[in-house]
Amino acid sequence: MMNFNSKILITGATGVVGTALNKELLFKYKNCLFIGSKDCNLISLYETQELFEEYKPDYVFHLAGCVYGILGNLNNKGKSFYNNLMINTNIIECCKIFKVKKVLCMGTGAMYGIGAQIPLKEIELFNGRPHSSEDSYAQAKRAMLSQLEAYNFEYGLDFVCPISCNLFGEGDRFNLEDGHVIPMLIRKFRNAYNNNTDVEVWGDGKIYRDFLYSKDVARLLILLMNNYSGTVNIGSGTINSIHDIVNILSNLTQVKYYYNNELGGQEKRFYDLSIIKRLGFSPKCSLEVGLIYTYNWFVKNELNFRE
Repeated sequence: MMNFNSKILITGATGVVGTALNKELLFKYKNCLFIGSKDCNLISLYETQELFEEYKPDYVFHLAGCVYGILGNLNNKGKSFYNNLMINTNIIECCKIFKVKKVLCMGTGAMYGIGAQIPLKEIELFNGRPHSSEDSYAQAKRAMLSQLEAYNFEYGLDFVCPISCNLFGEGDRFNLEDGHVIPMLIRKFRNAYNNNTDVEVWGDGKIYRDFLYSKDVARLLILLMNNYSGTVNIGSGTINSIHDIVNILSNLTQVKYYYNNELGGQEKRFYDLSIIKRLGFSPKCSLEVGLIYTYNWFVKNELNFRE
């Protein structure tokens, strides 16, 4: 279990989860190193080893990755697979070499096969092929979990692999083409508000997901690092549609919208959350409140956000 003096390395520290995790960790731990993509090229084993050699972490939160939304995953299958495979492989190898006490590596609900029974259970994680809209990204994450299990068996590397629902919050990538659905919609509604236009929403609004706000994610990841080992689903336990999100943003901005019915992903994806419930986790922030916080953050950072 981490203590006040533990040396903690966080990769992907400038991302949506990393940004929230930074604030949570600094309340309780004094030796934290936050690494973004500009600080170290994790695709390079040499640079990753240099990072570990210099810092010698006791615990690692590995959040870094090459991450897109549905359209980005469709258009960058090779890049997504290679970059994520190399980043994850290098981090886990260095955790072994430098005898890290425990590593947390973020998984994704996209790892589940399209035929897996709802609610999704951890035991079914490798059953069936992932959905074609995210298969390359998902297969790289499956390889990551396989490596973690192998290194645990052979070298005793302790790990936790959270299989995440859809995550959102301040500090996200607000990309109109390749981004995840919530930050993309927030930017669309803000642009429409500024230009007095309507918003085009991809699909028909009938895609259902579990959405978890980044500050709740951060609390949960620390809980898991200190209290659980293995693979575990994470989520809010509440299922919402894209239509729900669009309605909240429309009411917030007074901007109208319409559906184009052309692009969508897997219709339903939500999770068995028995493990995190047993650990005592429950979200503090509802979807609506989290959306309002994130939208207001975007407005304040309209000239300085990540794409």
